[in-house]
Amino acid sequence: MIESSMQEKQNKYIADRFYANHLSLVNFSTFRRSIGAVLKEELSLKALPRLRNDGSVSSYTNFCFAKNGEFKIDQWIINNLEFGFIELDNSLDIKHKDFMNFEEKRAKKYTKPCLNCSNGDDEFNIYYLKIRELRKVCADEARKYKIN
Repeated sequence: MIESSMQEKQNKYIADRFYANHLSLVNFSTFRRSIGAVLKEELSLKALPRLRNDGSVSSYTNFCFAKNGEFKIDQWIINNLEFGFIELDNSLDIKHKDFMNFEEKRAKKYTKPCLNCSNGDDEFNIYYLKIRELRKVCADEARKYKIN
C-alpha cells in the first residue's frame, strides 16, 4: 500500500514537471519553440517576442506564440506525443555533474531526440539545421512585432 502511494506521488510529480516545463503558457521550453516552429504553418501560429511584466521585450530568440497558438501547441502535444523519463539509481550522487552529463549524452545518442537544438545536439539530431532555420523564421517574425 505504501509503495503504491509512493508510486502515485512519483507519477504525479513527473506529470506536474512535464506540464510545468512543456505544457503551460508561462514556460520558456525550447521543446515548445521547436514544435511551434515546425508546425507554424500547419497550425497557423504567429511568433511574438517574450515580454517582461512591464510590457517591454525580454527576448526575440526565446519567442512565444500568440495565446491561441500556445493553446494549439498544447493540444498538439497532448494528442500526438508520449513522454518518458530516464530513472536514475537512487544511490547515485547527483553532484557528479560530469558523470551525469556523460550519461545524458549517451542517452541522446541512443534516443536521438529530434527536437533538441542545443550546442552539441547536431551530433545526433539529423534535423538540427532545419529546426534551427525554422526557429530563426519565428525569431525574425517576433522582431517585427510592434509594441504599442
